[in-house]
Amino acid sequence: MVRSLLLLILVIGANCCNTLSAQEMRVRTTVSRKEPSGNWRPFAYSLTLFHAGKVYDYMEDVGEVVIYEPMNDRFVLLDGNYRAAELSITELNQFLKSSDAKAHEFLAGLQRDGSDAAKKEAAALSFQLGPKFEERFDAKDQRLRMNSDQIDYMVKTGASPNPEDAMKYLAYADWAARLNHILHPESLLPEPRLAVNAALRNRKRIPLTVELKARSEGNLHLQAEHQFSWELQATDKRHITQWESRMKSKEAVWVSFRDYQRRLLTSK
Repeated sequence: MVRSLLLLILVIGANCCNTLSAQEMRVRTTVSRKEPSGNWRPFAYSLTLFHAGKVYDYMEDVGEVVIYEPMNDRFVLLDGNYRAAELSITELNQFLKSSDAKAHEFLAGLQRDGSDAAKKEAAALSFQLGPKFEERFDAKDQRLRMNSDQIDYMVKTGASPNPEDAMKYLAYADWAARLNHILHPESLLPEPRLAVNAALRNRKRIPLTVELKARSEGNLHLQAEHQFSWELQATDKRHITQWESRMKSKEAVWVSFRDYQRRLLTSK
């Protein structure tokens, strides 16, 4: 769920590489849950760094970093114990295709069931597979609202100094949503967030806050706040050096993506 909000539309090969240029960008994200009192309670933090054509997505609460390498068409995942895994874009797309097929098969079973509970679950799953939102953009307060009977998004948007930076961030947010769903199968399907990213892309806007209400998920109410900077700090560059060194270290234990995922889910 955290990654599905982070961040985070299919972009492959050369198009992907062109979108993620070498310009630096820093995004600090805080994810909060709405409490019954009405207050927001932060529960997860991440730091996303764009540098030298790569994206480094650091999940501070679990010590995990995901490195997206468009030039190599792959993700590299590193945990705090020097365990590492590689996932190519081709493999990710295959996993997504398999997940989609299983979701449609499960949906067909719910529709055959016919009970009230099954109908409710089928409606929620059907929406996630093919979301349709009523989209509104308020030019005065720069808020994008995307409403439906299942999921509502309210996005406070902003402008980046360079419109290409917005495209670069949203391209990665698309991939982060897809990867999150494969890493954490219990999370929402990526399609609703991809629709939000597409709406932002059409307006060349960046998301400053993303508020999600999902009635189909037990009235889930979350918010991700993104703080954008257009240059890296000295500590960011030290982090990148450490992650790159860890990836190349002899101590790194490379495992399959599925093994990495199993260990991750078991630790949760």
